[in-house]
Amino acid sequence: MEKQLLSTCYIRYHNEHLTIGNELIERTWSCSTGVPIAVSLLDKSTDTQWLGPALDESVPGCLPGKGTLPGEPHVDIYDDLGIAAPAMRVRLPFTRPQGVFMWTHLIYPGCAFIRSRYEYIPHAARTSTDTVVESEENETLDTLDGLTFSPQHLRWRTVTLYDVTDRRDNLVQTQHGFTYHTEKQSLQGNLLFFTDVLTDRSVIVVKESATPLAQLNYPGHDFYLHGKRLSVTGSGIGADDLAAGEAFQTYGVAVGVAQEGETGALLALQQYHRCVHEPAPARDFYVMSNTWGDRSRDLRVSEAFVLSELPVAAKLGISIYQIDDGWQRGATTASNPNGRWEGFHAAEAPFWEPHPERFPNGLAPIAAKAAALGLRLGLWFAPDSVDHFKHWEDDAAILVNLHRAHHVTHFKIDAVKLRSKIGEERFVRMLQRVIEETEGQVTFNLDVTAEIRLGYFGRSHYGNLFLENRYTDFRSYYPHRTLRNLWMLARYFPTNRLQMEFLNVRRNSDKYPDDPLAPIHCGIEYAFGTTVCANPLAWMELTGLTDEDQKKLAPELAKYKEHQEAILNSIILPIGQEPDGTGWTGFQCITDDKNGYLVIYREADPMPRHRFRLWQLASCRLELELVAGRGQEQRLEVDARGETRVTLPHPLSFTLYRYTRF
Repeated sequence: MEKQLLSTCYIRYHNEHLTIGNELIERTWSCSTGVPIAVSLLDKSTDTQWLGPALDESVPGCLPGKGTLPGEPHVDIYDDLGIAAPAMRVRLPFTRPQGVFMWTHLIYPGCAFIRSRYEYIPHAARTSTDTVVESEENETLDTLDGLTFSPQHLRWRTVTLYDVTDRRDNLVQTQHGFTYHTEKQSLQGNLLFFTDVLTDRSVIVVKESATPLAQLNYPGHDFYLHGKRLSVTGSGIGADDLAAGEAFQTYGVAVGVAQEGETGALLALQQYHRCVHEPAPARDFYVMSNTWGDRSRDLRVSEAFVLSELPVAAKLGISIYQIDDGWQRGATTASNPNGRWEGFHAAEAPFWEPHPERFPNGLAPIAAKAAALGLRLGLWFAPDSVDHFKHWEDDAAILVNLHRAHHVTHFKIDAVKLRSKIGEERFVRMLQRVIEETEGQVTFNLDVTAEIRLGYFGRSHYGNLFLENRYTDFRSYYPHRTLRNLWMLARYFPTNRLQMEFLNVRRNSDKYPDDPLAPIHCGIEYAFGTTVCANPLAWMELTGLTDEDQKKLAPELAKYKEHQEAILNSIILPIGQEPDGTGWTGFQCITDDKNGYLVIYREADPMPRHRFRLWQLASCRLELELVAGRGQEQRLEVDARGETRVTLPHPLSFTLYRYTRF
């Protein structure tokens, strides 16, 4: 069969060989043995063949044993409930005694990646003693994809992104090396870059899973290298998942090709992210506030308190006012040692009704006041993890009803404990059900601060990521540390999918004695400025801000919001030095070949100017328009190396420019 969809995406299936491609990339697998074996990976822009002869170690081993040959592929157009860009979806069934492993691929026009994963569809429930993998032929049994590379001179680099940020503040780690024909290496990472040193072109492999801290049935590695033979390992499948008799998805793999250098690789990766989650400004870009950052927890949450906060939110220019834990009748362990962190549906009284004493009139007065002030409303919610999210349909109904009754559009999803693939599948079904029944009017802030959760690449694209809890109460909040995490992640993950917090810098100043980098010395404008390349989160009780800080913050937010859509729709990449509180750093937001934004931070550096190397700009002049911050409109000369000199007269200050290239 042959078929072409979405202008450039095509499939061919002849003689038990499957070929999928578009104008940029093409992959071919042989299916003649009953398991798919990769035989070709073509970079069509340069006509480069990346693969050599396939070997046994390339056989995906998450398919148990041998089975019948696949039937005809099913082909359609798929946009994941409108979250993703439209893709050609190819589904090829591999039948096994245990059930059907539906091998599924997604390819998008104009994107040099092909995404692949398996969907398990059971014939009947299996016993928990059945093993996941029955084959003993492969060195790496639980394998999702395999590639045997052809170029002789290959260097590799892995990138691991970490979550569980309540315990971690170093969120990006890398390793690198060269392939050697006898060397066997087990590597961890979300990303693996293979680069041909003679051409500087790359293949990028994405493990579409949770981070190594949270993967289910984790074999201890994500990639297994034997010379130039790569296996992508760890499907997430456990024996109990197969025994449950429910359909679920394995972890996935995306393979892409990129042009020369780091710039080519990072731009290709950014395009991949934009296809998985197609930015929708009205849904995805905003300034949110949440009171939990002032550590009152649930003690101040009440109708009177929230009604006093809403006018301040409107005056400051907040888009969404979100009420955290405490609005509901039930108590959680976050604020009450006798509370619950799961098992909510087993509580004696309905857990997710408004608290009868704190909100005697329900949420209706809050919703009405927010709407009158032009604010959207958000709530904290914890789906019940008990018994692998068996109550997922009930939880979805609760969220849908809250949206319909009170126009809640953004739910912070917390307390999630993913213990199995079945549990993960049910949790994701809950998110999908809410999006579907509200016609995309609801989205999620997925907390990745603790527990076993979806992480950056593990089907977390149904919302953005609430990245970290930081507090002045515990001296864990420093503006430059928040900036560092954003700056480090920006190379590999779209910053418009992150919420980054700024706090009331005057609180707990006594806890930072003799500290020149204390929040109080940075000021509220700089603290806010560290978040402008993400979705800013005012992690505070807004009524706790002084009048002076409200007057400083409101005009900065107003100026920023005029440009927020253009900024967050850009390709955002880090520039300058890695933030540490004492240097010069920033971001370049690439709108197109001639236009974009520069965000420059002068930390506690005594020098008033610094040289930056920019992305995709060389031998040109930039006209700068001041948008926000403390800079001055100026003209920059960019040399042949892409370097330019920027001036900021005051330490601990930032500036946001819109640039035009001449």
